[in-house]
Amino acid sequence: MPLNDRLALDLGTNSIGWAMLHLDMNAKPSPSPDVIIRAGVRIFGDGRDPQTGVSILWLPDEAGQSDTATCGSNGVQGRRPT
Repeated sequence: MPLNDRLALDLGTNSIGWAMLHLDMNAKPSPSPDVIIRAGVRIFGDGRDPQTGVSILWLPDEAGQSDTATCGSNGVQGRRPT
């Protein structure tokens, strides 16, 4: 990648946006985008059960208690978010 090309990222809570820009190095007062070479976005689901709104990472614990859970595969115990 030449020094006058830049990768711009936009990190959101449910998406990642990106753009490859070619900069005009002769622009004043500073280099500015001259051409958008390529751009895109990846949108993710919000990670919640659409019916209940509860995070899909929280799974009921083995004891059957409704207010505590084990979070995903890391085994962290905690209270279920409300």
